[in-house]
Amino acid sequence: MASLLRREAELLGRPLRVLEVGIASGELSRFIGNPAWKGAWHGIDIKATNETRALYDHYIEADLDAPLSLTESYDAVVVLHVLEHLINPEYALEGLLRHLSPQGVLIGGSPTMPAMLARLYEARLRRKYQHVPVTEHRHLSVLTPSRVRTFAAEHQLSIDLLTGAFLCRASRSPLEDYSFNMRLNLLWGALVPSLGGEVYFALRKT
Repeated sequence: MASLLRREAELLGRPLRVLEVGIASGELSRFIGNPAWKGAWHGIDIKATNETRALYDHYIEADLDAPLSLTESYDAVVVLHVLEHLINPEYALEGLLRHLSPQGVLIGGSPTMPAMLARLYEARLRRKYQHVPVTEHRHLSVLTPSRVRTFAAEHQLSIDLLTGAFLCRASRSPLEDYSFNMRLNLLWGALVPSLGGEVYFALRKT
């Protein structure tokens, strides 16, 4: 996400106005810090601590499965690991697109799998978590590369990036420190995005 946002700022030649959706505990904001390309940084979530809210120039409390009432537009909207928690990801994205500037970019990522398996797994998730409150951790949807492509086509968005991320991860292993491991995982994700563990995308408003 940081690389995509930095590239966007370079394309525009100025600091970005960013809306981060589903901020959790503010990991992305903490990771990025305060580089020169970071302009206004707003955050949305259904619940956040005061400590997390303080990381953002403006915090909006909202349920993404309900209509959004935003007043500003943004150069970039980030939906990182939030869509899988929503009952209707496309509905939420449609609402967010209305607040994306012309030529603005929608970037995000989510766990993924092949579309045929995703339909079965999504039905299982919804049976399991249907009674879990929206403020609790729950997975209700499965985002696949084909689902992203369909959304982009239906809303006249060009696809800047659509890729998987890894074949397998070795968390806390020394293997994670080697660039060849990173490159092999990224190559696999690019070639077979639905089997890339997670799908990442950048969709541009045209």
